[in-house]
Amino acid sequence: MANLITLNKATKDLWRALSCCSLLLLCTRPLVAQAPSLTFDTVPFGNTGQIAFKTFPSATVRPSPAASQELYSYETDDHKFVIVVNPDTITSVPRYSAFTFDASVKRQGGNDAVWYLYNVRADPVGQFADVLKNVSFKILDGPNGSSVGSVKLPIHSAVFDADLLRDKNEPPVLEIKVSDSQGPTISFENALDGLAIHLTKVEVRSKCDKCWEIDGKPQTLDQNIGPLARQSIPLQIKPRAMSAMLATAFILKPEKPQDTLTVTLSYNVDEGGMPKDKQFEIPVRFRPVLWQLALATVAGGILGVILKCVLAPQPSKPTLGALATQVFLVAPVAVFIAAVAASYETKVEILSFDLDPRQVIPAGLLAFVVTGGPTVTKWAVGLFRQTRTATPQNGSPAVTKEGTK
Repeated sequence: MANLITLNKATKDLWRALSCCSLLLLCTRPLVAQAPSLTFDTVPFGNTGQIAFKTFPSATVRPSPAASQELYSYETDDHKFVIVVNPDTITSVPRYSAFTFDASVKRQGGNDAVWYLYNVRADPVGQFADVLKNVSFKILDGPNGSSVGSVKLPIHSAVFDADLLRDKNEPPVLEIKVSDSQGPTISFENALDGLAIHLTKVEVRSKCDKCWEIDGKPQTLDQNIGPLARQSIPLQIKPRAMSAMLATAFILKPEKPQDTLTVTLSYNVDEGGMPKDKQFEIPVRFRPVLWQLALATVAGGILGVILKCVLAPQPSKPTLGALATQVFLVAPVAVFIAAVAASYETKVEILSFDLDPRQVIPAGLLAFVVTGGPTVTKWAVGLFRQTRTATPQNGSPAVTKEGTK
C-alpha cells in the first residue's frame, strides 16, 4: 500500500513538471522572433537574356563586419528592414555558369538586433553585358506582412565577350622594330561601364616561329582595367632581327601583314564575374634597323649606277665623285623622303608597284631607280612586264604573239 501511494505521488509530480514546461514554452514562444523570408526578382535583359535568383536561409548571426558594410547596404521602402550584400562574398561558380553571394537582413528598431544570413545563387541565361543594376527584392515577415526594396548588385553573364576589346585607337597593323630589346606592347580597353576587368594570364603564339624569341608558355598577370579605361600589356616575346627580316623580305605591300600574333587573354569581371578566355588576332609588320635600310639603299644605288653606265653610256665618263654623290647622298635622301611620306599613309609607287619604302627591298629598289635614271627605270619596268606576261595566270598557259601551238 505504501508503494502504491509513493507511485501515485511520483506520477503527480511528473504531470506537474510537464505542465510547467508546457506553460513556459507557451509563454516564451512569442518572444522568439521568426526569421523573415527573402526573395529576389528575376532581372530581364530585353530579348537577349535574364538572370534569376534562388535564396537559401543559412544561419542566424549577430552583427558582424559584413553587416556594417556601407557598400550594397539598403533599407526597404517602409524602413522596416535593412539588407546588406557583402561584396567580398560574390563568387563565380563556373561549373554551373552562375555566381553566388551572401545577403544579411535585420529588422529596424525594436529588440530584434539579429542579422539573418542568406546564401543567394544567381543563374544568368543568354548574352548581356555585365553591369551594376538595381535588383528588386521582397521580405516576407509572417503575420507582419511584406516589405519591398531594391539593391544595386553586380550582374554577370557567362557568355558575353564584348567586354574586353583591343584599343580602337591603336593602328590595325602593329608596327614592330626588329631592333627592340623588349617585346611589343598591346593596349586593350574595358567596354563595361561600372565594373573593372581583372587580367590573369596572357599567351602569345605566332605564325612565323623563327621571327620571334618566344617560349610559348603563358604569362601570369595581375592587372586591372577600370570601367571604360585602357591598359597596355607588354608581351614577353622579342623579334629576331635577321630572321624576321629574311622571313618576311618579299611581303612588300604596306597594307599586308608580315606576321600575325595570336594573343589569348584570361580574365574575369570583378566582383564575381565568370573566368573567360578571349583570343585576339593582331597583324604585324616589322621595321628594319637603320643599318639594314642603309645597306639596302647603298646596294640598290650602286646597282643603278652600274646599269646606267651599261645601258646608256655617257659621252664623257662620270667622275667617281659624281657617282658617289648619287649613291651616298641622292639615293638616301630620296629613300628618307619616301619613308616619311609613307609614315603619313601616302601611297608610294616604285616601278609601278605600291610598296613600303620603310622595308629593305623597296628601299633598295627606290635607290636603284633614283641612281639609274629614266633609262634604267624603263628597262626595269619592261623586264617586270615581260616576267608577268610569261608567268601563267590562274593555271592558264602563257600566250605569245604567234599564238598557241
